[in-house]
Amino acid sequence: MKQLLRRTGPTQLWLRDIPLLRDLDANPVGTGYYYAMGSRLPTWVSATLMQSNDGRAFATEDASNLQTSFGYTTAALPAPRSPWTWDRVNSLTVKMSWGSLEAAAEIDVMNGANVLLVGEELVQFASATQNADGTWTLSNLLRGRRGTEYACASHHVGEVVLVPKTGLKRVFDPTSVLWLEYEYKAIETGQPIAAARAQKFIIRGRDLMPYSVVRIRGARDQSGNLAISWIRRTRIGGAWLNHLGRVPLAETREAYELEILDAKAAVVRTIESDRPAVAYSVADQVSDFGAPQSSVAVRVFQISEFVGRGFSAGAVL
Repeated sequence: MKQLLRRTGPTQLWLRDIPLLRDLDANPVGTGYYYAMGSRLPTWVSATLMQSNDGRAFATEDASNLQTSFGYTTAALPAPRSPWTWDRVNSLTVKMSWGSLEAAAEIDVMNGANVLLVGEELVQFASATQNADGTWTLSNLLRGRRGTEYACASHHVGEVVLVPKTGLKRVFDPTSVLWLEYEYKAIETGQPIAAARAQKFIIRGRDLMPYSVVRIRGARDQSGNLAISWIRRTRIGGAWLNHLGRVPLAETREAYELEILDAKAAVVRTIESDRPAVAYSVADQVSDFGAPQSSVAVRVFQISEFVGRGFSAGAVL
């Protein structure tokens, strides 16, 4: 009797170095990355994720039998006016290659429903309409979720859209892999390693980078000395469900760097601090600019022990 072999694949592999999508994805002793596998074919079964540091010898990293729902954008998603409120101006149109989408009540979205990974931005949607050509138009959006607001303005046509709950998986790695280039392959069941295409990928430790700070404020005294302050966020424990006290630090120590910028956005001074505030004296302003300044451009970073500067936030004070 002849045995009929079921055709699978081709397997598509997506690797993502992004902030933590869930607190439980944190690696207490290192870093990590996300990956997803999928196919347009309903006969896809499973694949093994393999890694190599020389492009020749590949070792098994993980395996998955989860067929991730995915698609591609048909237009670039514009940046929102603010990532801190509902985006009711922009919409996202997606051609799904595998899987489907559906609307949800806004309260359910606020409680975690309808999550998409659009490029590197985590987006949620409440409204979903399937168009005559089979594409989906998604609106009433929440943007830049889980610290991904850095990616809100970097979208383009044809960007990959993943549905995390359908197959995104997490791999833990030591911090020694940071900034090293490795090659990865998704090997379908029964496929020789040499037949799969390799992807080069660098883990930069975005899961360890502190979120950008918010509410940067400046206050001048009568002499023109400038007191600068801000509010920090946290990459772990940010839900703050009991509404009591401060959010967790999620770093080994609290530390910041603030840059003073000139008219060409060049750094003229860097000020370090162990609290969310610094002083920029008149004497320092004269030293940096030749005279006291009526307005000053600044950029603030919270510092990680493992990867240094986190995501930046800027303001003109």
